[in-house]
Amino acid sequence: MIRQTVRRGGTFVICALLALSAFAAFGMSQIRLGGPLHERQKLTGEYLADILPPPQYVIEPMLEVTRIVQDPASLDLRRHRLAELERVYHDRSRYWAASELDGDLKQRHEKDAMMQADHFWQLVDTELLPAVERGDMEAAARVYRKADAFLMHIALPSRPCPRKASAATPLLKRKHWERCRLSLACLAWLP
Repeated sequence: MIRQTVRRGGTFVICALLALSAFAAFGMSQIRLGGPLHERQKLTGEYLADILPPPQYVIEPMLEVTRIVQDPASLDLRRHRLAELERVYHDRSRYWAASELDGDLKQRHEKDAMMQADHFWQLVDTELLPAVERGDMEAAARVYRKADAFLMHIALPSRPCPRKASAATPLLKRKHWERCRLSLACLAWLP
């Protein structure tokens, strides 16, 4: 009788541990890199990247500036949108400056892309909008032609950043194998 109770208890404990292990393995497979949850988040991120212009890429502000130059009467309406775009740009600039982004990429962003975008915003705030307010469309057109800052800015993110894509692959592989070793170590503790 005691032997049967111990055997049943042992069987129950082993079954419970196996069920717990299966549940943990299933959970890990769902949240792992490349798992369904990761793929869903990646897909959502890709979708948003495809439909929304990023705040650090001043294409939407340039469109607003173009509309202001073409239709000065829309200045009041577009000024609010430009102010919002500039606020978001500066918020994201502070975010990326404080981030732990890879050193080369961060330096390239701060020195190249941000410098050009900041120059663009300075032209808009200090020269273009005041010229349109004064009704001096000739001066506004001159400032608009200074869009070289914009053209230089949009060329920067499209230049390839060597070694970044290939540098991530070994890190992902290493993290994958670290998780596998951790899982095996956990399984080794099971009776």
